[in-house]
Amino acid sequence: MSVLYTLLADKRSNVNGQIFEDCVEITLMSKYEWLILQLFALVWVTACGQNAEFAGQIDARKTASKTEEQKNEDTAPQGNTEDSTVKVSEPVKKDPEVIEKEVVGEPEPVTEESLAKKCLGTEVKTYTQTITFSEPEKSCDWNQNGNLDIKQAVVTARYRQDQALSMPEGAVLCSMSMDSLADGTDQGQYMYYDDEIFLTFNDYILAASQSNAKYFETTKDGFLIYDWKKLVGTTYSQTPDPYCIGKAEGLGRCEIPKTETKGVMKVEFDDKIIQKIAVASGANQGDGSAPTSVDLNKFKFSFITTGDNDTKIDCKHSKFEFKVATKYVLYK
Repeated sequence: MSVLYTLLADKRSNVNGQIFEDCVEITLMSKYEWLILQLFALVWVTACGQNAEFAGQIDARKTASKTEEQKNEDTAPQGNTEDSTVKVSEPVKKDPEVIEKEVVGEPEPVTEESLAKKCLGTEVKTYTQTITFSEPEKSCDWNQNGNLDIKQAVVTARYRQDQALSMPEGAVLCSMSMDSLADGTDQGQYMYYDDEIFLTFNDYILAASQSNAKYFETTKDGFLIYDWKKLVGTTYSQTPDPYCIGKAEGLGRCEIPKTETKGVMKVEFDDKIIQKIAVASGANQGDGSAPTSVDLNKFKFSFITTGDNDTKIDCKHSKFEFKVATKYVLYK
């Protein structure tokens, strides 16, 4: 006897919380057919449930994405109102000098300690040059260039010659020898002058026929700095008092003939003296940087002759020439 079973798959059936709409109404005519159909229905229901769960995951992801987009739209600036304006900070403007220091770097300070160390290193360079002070063609230029009028026994005028060493920029001296070129020997050079003479390097007095120390500035190292404004108008000393830098410490040796007397002139200085002058010359720039050849006040020899009233021979001297051999190092 046949048994009729009717399986209604309600389109509103709910599996795992999801509505699936693909099920249909099926009518079975036999027991065996019913069992087979029951098994088929079990597989069908399981498949529909898995499909519904996968579809639910996709819907959930879409919903989350839309929610995030909505949040971004809510927080994004709207229109041109003051509250929604995005302000961009302007870059900080730096001083050109600061930028240059950052790119180039701070200049290396010149100190006695650093110079002494560098001068013992392997980067020491050498340079040689001949310095010539020609014989003046005439006597003093009174009443010109800071000179006074003629007056007996008073320092009223001077004649000055400057000769600079052509050193590379950043060079600082380690040592300097001054050899006479007379007769191709190192026995000194014959000199005649009137009234008095000064040999300076960067305005530091190396040698002088009269020190006139009481008129000049003295550095902490005991060096005298030549300054015409402090010397002009003073009275000539009648007592010979020649000056040689570093002589008291045994670091300087000078031979200077007396005024109006032809004799040998020769000077020699220890490396310590030269290095002190080199360091002091750099400090005189106000920034502690290394001396350079750009400024003629650096590596400059000067020969000064003074006079009082003799229009024929005052401020005159014979030719003085010497070879300068230097050793130096470079500062950045």
